[in-house]
Amino acid sequence: EEVAGLPTCKYTQRVLELNLAEDDLAFLKMLRRRIKNRLASQNSRRRSVEHLRQLARELRAVRACRTDALSERRTLVHTRTELRNSFAKLRNYVSKVLQDRSDPTKVPDIEPERLHESHNHFR
Repeated sequence: EEVAGLPTCKYTQRVLELNLAEDDLAFLKMLRRRIKNRLASQNSRRRSVEHLRQLARELRAVRACRTDALSERRTLVHTRTELRNSFAKLRNYVSKVLQDRSDPTKVPDIEPERLHESHNHFR
């Protein structure tokens, strides 16, 4: 690793100090390349594993956020249902009071389908 970790100029200087034959220089060059490739592969695998860990963390966060959003949606749907029921009771009460007074005033009716359509219009 010392051979592979040296900068090229220092490595060259060190090799020249050894006064090696051409065959030995070629062998050393091939060995240095192999070591560098091995280190690069190890680093690549390490980065890949870290990237997968990061993706797993992000996935857990997204799933938690989705769970929270679904829970909030259930709460909102329940609240909407309760409000619609309250509105229907109030409308019936007002209609009865007006009828008891013989008042011909019409009580507006809010149709859930119309509300849903107008809601989709603004998306």
